[in-house]
Amino acid sequence: MSVGSHEKKIGGRSISTVEVDIHSKRLEKVLIFETNHQDVPPMTSALFLGLGFDTVTLEIWVSLEKTQIFVDGCKDLFEKGKTTRREIATVVGQFMWWNPAIFNVKLLSRVLQQLTGGINGAQLWDAVAQFSQLVLRELQFWAHNTVEMATRCKPMILPRFEDLEIEWAHPQRPR
Repeated sequence: MSVGSHEKKIGGRSISTVEVDIHSKRLEKVLIFETNHQDVPPMTSALFLGLGFDTVTLEIWVSLEKTQIFVDGCKDLFEKGKTTRREIATVVGQFMWWNPAIFNVKLLSRVLQQLTGGINGAQLWDAVAQFSQLVLRELQFWAHNTVEMATRCKPMILPRFEDLEIEWAHPQRPR
């Protein structure tokens, strides 16, 4: 049996479009999902968990609001001079999430990453780690430079080294 214009083939089985509409309406009610059944224009930019994406310019950036919260956290950790490895892991996790949007995050956060490496037990995660001078320098670096780094949009496509030299020589305006 051929599939006509009033039928759809789903899972190898022909189903009428009326059945599909009835099924989708039931699903909408169950999931409390509402739609206006109108076409929606394509989205060209979005902010998702603090990362901004623009598919027209092919750029990615970090939300300045999230960046400021992070900077305040780095300053607090710097002032305390010690914290649990679990708290350090949250800072490192934030870096890893921002890696697509900020150049060299992994390289510039090596010392903090080392504090969480090799932990295999719950008691070690809650153990308090005293910060070395290197950790304090790294926290201070992030507290002073994260906002400025976040104002630069990073291309979604990896740039050539020559492009980076040009960008560093002529900084962009803040977003």
